[in-house]
Amino acid sequence: MLPWIWADTNQVQATTGVLSVIVTLVGFFLLWRQIKQVDLSSRGQTHSYLYTHQDSITRFFIEHPDLRPFFYENKELSNNEVDSVIIKAVTEMVADFSEHIYLQLPNLPKDISEGWEFYMKNLYNRSPILRTHFDDNKDW
Repeated sequence: MLPWIWADTNQVQATTGVLSVIVTLVGFFLLWRQIKQVDLSSRGQTHSYLYTHQDSITRFFIEHPDLRPFFYENKELSNNEVDSVIIKAVTEMVADFSEHIYLQLPNLPKDISEGWEFYMKNLYNRSPILRTHFDDNKDW
């Protein structure tokens, strides 16, 4: 009289086990997808912050075109430079931007991070005052 109850119970347990596995796999897939979306969003925000920072520096150089050659055209800072204090402060601003880029490189897709690395190397190679700043402040 009870064997048919045991058969139904075993079938219910087997079905429940299979459904549990399916629900777990679907849950893992949805979790993985959500993590990917958060990662993409984070990378997008990082990229946006870098461009915003770069835009502010570009606008600064538009407003002060006399300072741009010190960073993009290998212009040396002479001993009698009237604005040497300002130029050194701008150098620190550009150096801080380079640090911002460097710290964010791991958060960017490879092709985008390579572009920023090229930008930093180019900036470093074309700015004697920036190289001097980094050499003089290695402890920072």
